[in-house]
Amino acid sequence: MGGGQRAAHISGAQGAIAEHGGDGRLNNLRGGGLAEPVEHQGGGEDGGAQLGKEASLDFNRPANRVVRSAYLAYLTVVGATLGWVLHRDPDTYRYIPASIRQYPGAEAVARMFESRGFTGVRCYPVLGGLMTIHHATRT
Repeated sequence: MGGGQRAAHISGAQGAIAEHGGDGRLNNLRGGGLAEPVEHQGGGEDGGAQLGKEASLDFNRPANRVVRSAYLAYLTVVGATLGWVLHRDPDTYRYIPASIRQYPGAEAVARMFESRGFTGVRCYPVLGGLMTIHHATRT
């Protein structure tokens, strides 16, 4: 993702957080924050002892079975089409609906943040809950 696109995504996340009552300030912004070890102040790796605010934007797994089925079908068709048009490979984006099928859902991810020492964990639904912004703080 180019710098301009990344700045636009960060700005959008800040706006969504502020719109739902947060202060909109983000520090230590990076993707995949739960999966990556983070260097703590002592210099080692402990799975995330860095202080600051964390925000992530993820596809979500809709709880409603009908909505979920339609969403996954849409992502499968659109992903295959975009994969073919952009890369001449319809399987390029097949991982997205496959990973959503295994995704635990926004609330479970929020509990994962809490289990790793984050406080004030909030979930902000995007696109009617098809995607979610998670925002958390570690002090």
